[in-house]
Amino acid sequence: MLNGRGRLNTPRFPLNGLLIYNKNYIIHLELDLVNMSGLNKADFNGFIRLKYLVLTRCKITALGKDIFEELGIIADTPALSGIFPHLEYVTIAFNDIEQLDWAFLSPISRHLKVLNLENNNFRSVTSTADSNSPIFLESIESLDLSNNKLSTLPRFIYENLNPRSLTYFGFTSGYREQQFCENYDGCTCCELYTFTMWYRSNVPELSNSRIRLTCRGRDDTVHSGSFSPECGPADPPTRIPISGTPDPTRPQPTGQTDYETTAEPGSQGNCQKTEPLIVSVVSLCLMQLILF
Repeated sequence: MLNGRGRLNTPRFPLNGLLIYNKNYIIHLELDLVNMSGLNKADFNGFIRLKYLVLTRCKITALGKDIFEELGIIADTPALSGIFPHLEYVTIAFNDIEQLDWAFLSPISRHLKVLNLENNNFRSVTSTADSNSPIFLESIESLDLSNNKLSTLPRFIYENLNPRSLTYFGFTSGYREQQFCENYDGCTCCELYTFTMWYRSNVPELSNSRIRLTCRGRDDTVHSGSFSPECGPADPPTRIPISGTPDPTRPQPTGQTDYETTAEPGSQGNCQKTEPLIVSVVSLCLMQLILF
């Protein structure tokens, strides 16, 4: 671990140049309070055995979508090039990265187990990934996006997670921009409707996964395939896939779910709890009282 405490005003740290003779053998790289502004793909060229990467408080303001493209490339040793990157643990935290392209994960998504992106001041996360650079975090166990300033929870983030391996997903925040359901009781609001459906449709009932979100200014935990009592109905609705072609192996909806919506995904309109049966029963009872 290299710690540059009190020296953030020093020139930019020459990562690749300094480690040029031993980078092929480095497995664990941790930098804290080191000036890594202007981080680019050349910095990671040739770190073919790197499994653990930690960059905290390094004055990083941008992560290019190609940042990890040269992990398996060694410019001065072509014979060793082409080795698939084996990064398993990545922490890039406490920096100032307002915009992020989720496609940066494409070269490393295969083996990635832990991704910590907390406290980076994210305001916007988009994705330019396509069929040529797909993202599926098939080995992911923990994803932390806590304490950023994201006003939405993009679908491409959670739909690319493997719910069978996932044990923790952190999306809590002390910033108001990343808090949901401000005007609702618990988390039963349109802001999280599609995420709710994805979670209940994909996460096994007996899963040990923990999903943490900030709702109405407090942290709520979603676990075991359904929301906690203060965060939505106790019984999950019928499981349905929310994107792509319906999976024939999954049970398909046979009736009306607890919530219905006519708004576009991510919208906050026309999402309300429906209780027609209760209304009908109450109306019938009132009519009987009047007649008799």
